[in-house]
Amino acid sequence: LRQEIRDINAQQIKAYERKDALLEQRLAAERAARAKAHAALTVTEQTFAPEVEYGKGLGGTARGKIEEALAWMRGVIARESPLHPPGSSIAGTLRSVSFIAQRGRRAQQAGRSIYMNPKLTDVGTLIHEMGHWLEQDATVLARSVSFLERRTAGEALQQLRQLRPGHGYRHNEWARPDEFANPYTGKRYTTGGVAHATEILAMGLEELYRNPLGFAREDPDFFLFILRFIRGEG
Repeated sequence: LRQEIRDINAQQIKAYERKDALLEQRLAAERAARAKAHAALTVTEQTFAPEVEYGKGLGGTARGKIEEALAWMRGVIARESPLHPPGSSIAGTLRSVSFIAQRGRRAQQAGRSIYMNPKLTDVGTLIHEMGHWLEQDATVLARSVSFLERRTAGEALQQLRQLRPGHGYRHNEWARPDEFANPYTGKRYTTGGVAHATEILAMGLEELYRNPLGFAREDPDFFLFILRFIRGEG
């Protein structure tokens, strides 16, 4: 009986090892495809270079993530893009961005500052928050709002906590989900009925970084909007 148990355990171990090997092969293929897609998105003349300030509490690991996020942004934003000076006020009011350490799990942007948890905030989230930072420019915001209104025309607002239960959304967070992969993309930010922010640029840039091929396949309209945005087309 003991021998049979040992044989069963050995078979299970081999099965797990085969699954691990297949999973690693799949992940390696996905990483390679993602790297190839990122290379295809990279612009020749990389001139996007805001001034960067680092707050206290951001060690080498956190700064490394920030630098990686900035390098990716620099690589994909063309000189002709409205996200790049002199095409927008980024040359003035949004000339610089600061990164500040905080204990909370949820990163956030306020003005030219991005608050992050040095251990928990990853590169994709930093890119997301920089999307919010860039959207403070009136030209950039208008373009995001126009796209959001087109995609969600005629839709009723719904509570995000009902659209995505268990994700910690507050009762006052509402969205028009459209057919976005993540309904959070359609979140409403208004003051007196006027939009002062969106999730369009933030979510779009993050998805372009995390999963460019899946983004293009699952929502080509959104993908092309972001691509034309960063290239200064249309």
